[in-house]
Amino acid sequence: MSDDQVDHLKKYIEEMSGAVHPFDTSRFLQAHVAFHLGIVNLSGSYRLQQQEAVFRISGQMLYRRLADNEERMERSNIEHGEILDAILSGDADLAEELARQHIRRASAAWQT
Repeated sequence: MSDDQVDHLKKYIEEMSGAVHPFDTSRFLQAHVAFHLGIVNLSGSYRLQQQEAVFRISGQMLYRRLADNEERMERSNIEHGEILDAILSGDADLAEELARQHIRRASAAWQT
């Protein structure tokens, strides 16, 4: 990953963080989708890249429903940072596990 690519991913996390208190759904969603698509594009996986619409729609569905749950949004942002840290450290196994935990937590929050 280039320094520019890393800076963009970090910027998206900062944007999400800045959109938590008070929660700004639009700003958070834009940064959230950009972060996920940034990771997908950097993965080099054609299969993942073909799922761009799914990432956009699922993010909108999830976060529009949780717009009043600032605690979950704040935790979600921390999880994104942890995932990025694992990626940057080269620990693919940890990044995968953190991503799976993030998805489980988001799913559980959506179901409540």
